[in-house]
Amino acid sequence: MQTTASWISKTPDECGGNARVRDTRVEVWVLVQFRLRGWSDAEFLRYFSSLTPADLEAAWEYAAENGEEIDRRIREDDADREGEVMRTSASWISKRPGYHGGDACVRHRRIPVWVLANYRRLGMSDAGLIESYPQLTPADLEAAFEYAAANPDEIDQAIRENEEGEEGFVE
Repeated sequence: MQTTASWISKTPDECGGNARVRDTRVEVWVLVQFRLRGWSDAEFLRYFSSLTPADLEAAWEYAAENGEEIDRRIREDDADREGEVMRTSASWISKRPGYHGGDACVRHRRIPVWVLANYRRLGMSDAGLIESYPQLTPADLEAAFEYAAANPDEIDQAIRENEEGEEGFVE
C-alpha cells in the first residue's frame, strides 16, 4: 500500500510547486476547494476521470496533515478571483516580457493561450482541458478562447514555433 508521501508529489516545475495527486496535474488544494463547495467523492471521480478512490483518500489525508498550506493556497486563489465577475477577456489574459516568452497567458496561471487553443483544435473538450489544468475555470477557458479568436495570427505563430521546436516554451 502506498503512503500519502508516495501518493502526493510536489516538484517546483510542476503545478507551481503545489502538492498534486501522483503523476497527474490535479492539485490537492483544488480538490479541497471543490470539497468545501459540497462535491462528493463520486462527483470527483466522474469529473476527474484519471483519479481513483485511493487518490482521493491520499488527497484528504494530505490536506488534513497540511491544512495551513492548503488554506493559504485557497486564500491566494480567492484573492486572485476577487472582482473577476465583471472582467473582460482582456483583463484575464496577460502578456509580459520574460514570462513564458511574452506569450499571452491566462491571468496568474502561467498557461499560454496558444496551448489551450491548440488542444481545442486537436479535439480536447473543455472538460478535458479542465481535467488537465484543474486550476483553470470555465471562465478562464472562455477568456482564452475569446483572445485566441481575436488574435488568430499570434496564436497560429506560437503554435507553429512550438511545432518547429523554436526557442521558448514547449508543452
